[in-house]
Amino acid sequence: DFLLDLMVDGQFEHENPNCVIHNADVAALLIGVLPECAPTLLLQILETFDRMARARVENLSMFSRVGLFHVLLFLAINREADVREACLALLTRLGRHTMQMEHVSALLAAIELVPCPGTWVRLLETFHQVLQSPPLPATFWGFSGQGTGLVVPACTFPPKGYTLCTAIHLPSDVAQRSGFSPRLMSFQGPDGTVCVEVVLAGGGLTLAVSGGVGRSLETVQLLPGARRLQPGRWYSLVVAH
Repeated sequence: DFLLDLMVDGQFEHENPNCVIHNADVAALLIGVLPECAPTLLLQILETFDRMARARVENLSMFSRVGLFHVLLFLAINREADVREACLALLTRLGRHTMQMEHVSALLAAIELVPCPGTWVRLLETFHQVLQSPPLPATFWGFSGQGTGLVVPACTFPPKGYTLCTAIHLPSDVAQRSGFSPRLMSFQGPDGTVCVEVVLAGGGLTLAVSGGVGRSLETVQLLPGARRLQPGRWYSLVVAH
């Protein structure tokens, strides 16, 4: 409990694990001692991690950064059957948010080391489920101004409702930048095409919206006429549907 309190930088409530992990060092320490825990305590910690992963996307990112995947894989191979199933369930929960090529390599290498066919069959089943998990919303930032946005690749467009928010700071030399038209926001549909897009062009904003998968974008000028964004100022941009 003390480590959990430190991890969330406050008082951790087991009944309501809707807490954000703030201390990566403590999270890494707690994850690192998991192989030394007794089965009962280990199952309790894994259940807590699973509920935290379900509650907050931020916790998924933190678990990914501090190496939870590799520890879960080690436990799934070397511990009791109930611990193995709990580890595999949490691996599936992490899904594509955690799965990278280094994890794929570690998983395939682990299968070669497992003497029990039943265990490596479960590992392959988990790997298959992870690959089928829908990707979570992700942000990408390109400080050159040419590749910044929000991508939600698993949404069904148009969704029942959404709100996108961002802050804009227009460079003072924007008028001298030839072809400076950065994408400020974007929704990417399930087929990989852009469904919603906000672009800075000519000192103004352009909103492009598609009515569904496979349909072309319809463009609307958000700041028509003489209204333009002023260089050097901050603006808040909100797109709501």
